[in-house]
Amino acid sequence: MDVSTATRFHLGELAISAGIKPGLVYLLGVRFAELLVFETLLVASAQFQRSLVRMPWALERAWWLLLVPPSMHRIHHSVIIRERNTNYGTIFSLWDRILGTLRTDVDQARIRIGMGAYRDPSRLRLGHLLALPFTRPVR
Repeated sequence: MDVSTATRFHLGELAISAGIKPGLVYLLGVRFAELLVFETLLVASAQFQRSLVRMPWALERAWWLLLVPPSMHRIHHSVIIRERNTNYGTIFSLWDRILGTLRTDVDQARIRIGMGAYRDPSRLRLGHLLALPFTRPVR
């Protein structure tokens, strides 16, 4: 996982988002400047969270109170499903606190990043990855 991970999305996800987002912007009456600020913060946050930046522990703990630092988001990319199904927040950790999906008790040194069921390089080719959302989910 690195900064480039923040820009990798499935083509289907991008298509759905491109279809829904303009409608929401219109319905909510979002101005262009507001949209620009939001999208800039979203991309910057996603890149920061997937970076290999290590913050001083005191700053890291303070950051967890409101925002999402790399160590918090790294848990979300764990191969262990009960870890991966946590820490969904993109900018604010508040949402995970409210929805009960915040996980703080994971040893950062032991996190293995990826999809546990998809470790075989032969199954990680472009065609297979594009078809993946349409196949049976892994339990």
